Amino acid sequence: MRYIVHEAPLRRAPSNITAMIDLEPFGLPGEMEQVWITPPSGTTAAMACVPFRAYGLALNDVVGLDTHRRRVRRLLRSSGHQAFRLHFSRCSEEEAAILRDGVEATVERMGLGCEWSGDRHVVIDVPPGVELDPLEPVIRDHVDTGRASWEWGHVEPFRI
Repeated sequence: MRYIVHEAPLRRAPSNITAMIDLEPFGLPGEMEQVWITPPSGTTAAMACVPFRAYGLALNDVVGLDTHRRRVRRLLRSSGHQAFRLHFSRCSEEEAAILRDGVEATVERMGLGCEWSGDRHVVIDVPPGVELDPLEPVIRDHVDTGRASWEWGHVEPFRI
């Protein structure tokens, strides 16, 4: 089993806990994503991180948990946030560092938050009504030449 973890979740608080999402329904058999959630109220909690691999979930979404509170089972209410994922797998180390610096500076300037999975995969929290137009010039050349790829986390619904 391979575990995807969030080392710096956007809404991490001392009272938050982790839960697991099985990634097999998203084409990643043998992988689980460990996500951060707010303290559960019964079998309900809110996402305190932006999922790297699970589709259909975003920061602040309200989710239903199994009875052991260790597995996310369903999306109960969308927060309206979206997850924008950017992966630069075909960049040299130097290009990746430059792209990472550009992405981080742009995200900060826009007042947004992001989380990194390694040094080549970033997920950006996009609140309702926010457009990512300022990010486009930073990533355009890398995407156009196939050195980077992107996707929205809502291209597929959440499922178990």
